Amino acid sequence: MKWILTLLFVPAFFTLQEVQAQSPTPTTDLDGKYFLMNPERSPKGGTTQEMLVQYVERNGQKMLVAAACEDGCTPMVFSYQPAPSETLGAPVFYNSFGYYMLSYEGDSFISVIPDTQLGKDVWRSIRYSNFYSKSAEKSSSMTADKINEIAIELSNKALEN
Repeated sequence: MKWILTLLFVPAFFTLQEVQAQSPTPTTDLDGKYFLMNPERSPKGGTTQEMLVQYVERNGQKMLVAAACEDGCTPMVFSYQPAPSETLGAPVFYNSFGYYMLSYEGDSFISVIPDTQLGKDVWRSIRYSNFYSKSAEKSSSMTADKINEIAIELSNKALEN
């Protein structure tokens, strides 16, 4: 009986593992409304707890665009980083202001400004962090300490390659 149960549940376990695994190649599955752990300034005045995120490809460039609103808000634009994405097994984006958007668990992003480039050295300090999630509950339960812990762990993993 024990073997029959094992044979029934092992394939289901591996199927769940595959569903939870992320691809390092970004897709439009990243698109959507994201809830923020901490509010960010909105170009329309005040702050916002939500951001619209969209993955786009233009002229062969893969980018992530994040904006506080659909019309009239200047978006943040991030370039896809293929090498760290392959190493980390999830999409990584970066912009010229030093922001990283690291895809996390398929439905969230860790947004950080670390003290050095990803893959050059271990991140020792994070100057800015926020958490974007399609789940409001997940976003509200995240903490800055947890983000920093995850980000530093990912920076260590990026050095393995």
